[in-house]
Amino acid sequence: MSNKTNTNTKSTLLMREYIKALLLNVDLSKLKKEINLIFDGGAFNGGFAAGVAMYVKALEEQELVKIDKVSGCSIGSAIALWYVCGCQEEAIRFFEQMTIDFQDTLNLVGYHKNIKDFVHFLFPDGNVSTLKDKLYINFYDTQKHAQNVVSEFKDVDHLIDCILQSSHLPYIIDGNARYKGRYIDGILPHIFNGSGGSSGSSSSTVKNDGSTTDSLFIKLLTLHKCSRAMVVKCEANIHYRLLSGIADANEFFTIGSSDMCSYVSQWSYFNILQIRCREMVILFIISMIEWIILVKNNIPSTIKNSLLYNGCVNSIKGLCCDVLRRTII
Repeated sequence: MSNKTNTNTKSTLLMREYIKALLLNVDLSKLKKEINLIFDGGAFNGGFAAGVAMYVKALEEQELVKIDKVSGCSIGSAIALWYVCGCQEEAIRFFEQMTIDFQDTLNLVGYHKNIKDFVHFLFPDGNVSTLKDKLYINFYDTQKHAQNVVSEFKDVDHLIDCILQSSHLPYIIDGNARYKGRYIDGILPHIFNGSGGSSGSSSSTVKNDGSTTDSLFIKLLTLHKCSRAMVVKCEANIHYRLLSGIADANEFFTIGSSDMCSYVSQWSYFNILQIRCREMVILFIISMIEWIILVKNNIPSTIKNSLLYNGCVNSIKGLCCDVLRRTII
């Protein structure tokens, strides 16, 4: 294990001690005894979600709350898996590697390898049966024009595929429009409802005894954090994001509200409209990009081979790279 890994592991262990101290502030009378977790997508804001996950895991380890089911899409699917597997400190290095790769290359091509290494690290024996009906990952099937939700995984490779399908941002991840020709980012994580089916208006899971389990939604694209989703400038590690996530979770479980955390059962109609509109906007942006590329691919070769066309394309590419390097990394 490298010195950097040792340092990161020690830092994470210190964070766990910090969380234990914060738990003394929790109002136990207002704490729900059993909840589901839903991790939103949000690129590098996954670091904030990891901090929330560490805090909730500490609550669970002290038997202050029980987690029934965990859902996630995009980077949230990886965080959800990490949570179900115990929030192992050593696995944080894979999230940091994603950031480093992006800073070095200005693309996310290395994401596939990082996810594969991450999953194999969590399941060295290849047995993923413990995830059945515990972990829910969703992605969008563009051939059926529908969201797919998976809660039973055949093997490690199937689990990796589900995470990559849920995380595939067209043209951004690896230059391809679709993962395996048909799948794209889940956009909005699976929200548990009474029947355990696809996302619906009901926010609670109905259990056999008739009781319900509320769902804690960890929103990563908030007004205050949306701009941080792709901005990783001057970040050598994700400790700031972890600490911010821990602080946000502590605020929620002590005060009752925070920037990222909310109970789905307490959403107003405005909250529901907000998150559904976000889903539509993202789908619209993806469609616009595809239409632009379709137009580009049908430009006559005489124009494509012209000095003016290629000069403009190269200038735009250079401008984008310059802006990215100055503002994002």
